[in-house]
Amino acid sequence: MSSTEKKPMVQGVAVFHEFLAKGRADTELVTGALEDRVHHLAPQATSVETASSTTGSRASDGFLPVRATLVQCDNRIVLVEEWESAHDYELWYEAREGCNTNQEIRHLLAAAPTTEYFPEALHIRQDSAANRSSKNHEERTDNNIGILVRQKTASAENGAKLRNAQREAYERQMPLENPGCTCCIILANSKQDPSQVRIIELWKSMQDFHVHETSDWHATGEEKVVPLVVDMDCDFVTGNIIL
Repeated sequence: MSSTEKKPMVQGVAVFHEFLAKGRADTELVTGALEDRVHHLAPQATSVETASSTTGSRASDGFLPVRATLVQCDNRIVLVEEWESAHDYELWYEAREGCNTNQEIRHLLAAAPTTEYFPEALHIRQDSAANRSSKNHEERTDNNIGILVRQKTASAENGAKLRNAQREAYERQMPLENPGCTCCIILANSKQDPSQVRIIELWKSMQDFHVHETSDWHATGEEKVVPLVVDMDCDFVTGNIIL
């Protein structure tokens, strides 16, 4: 693929879940419980789909996100679940009574978990990453490294401009960084703060990330991004695509 070609990002909606575990051992238990939640809901979705197939109902679509990414920094854990549409997410939300993961891990947390809904979720991943996420999650040991970013602008209008600038950069950069970059996620237009954008990047190694950070194409993207950002947090994380 030439440097002029782009790889389009997939658009949907997402929920950004954040957990703060009490300690290292608790962090491992929380991440395990969250992975189980994502993977063990799949049979429920299949059962509902079979039961509703004669009516043409799409209720099963809402039981399971189409993508899920889990990252952690020390005892901070973030799970991003994505659906193809707001309708699919609403179906899941209405049917989630049987999912009590938050209650089950409550004693492991130092604070109540937080949740933020994003009506705009842009996701791009390498094919190899998609294949790897389909493996049995209990057998996976190849954690990626990455960054968890919060970028704030001065207004909702600038938040939209920042989202577009980041999207343009990732769609241009991803073909150039195959297979080093596993995935990139842009979350935008939250009702809590439409001026803010959240980003997750995952990389196969720190060397791959360093190549990205020092590249000409990254510098080109920053020319549009930096003038829009008035405040920013960036944490190094480890994590995986789990769905």
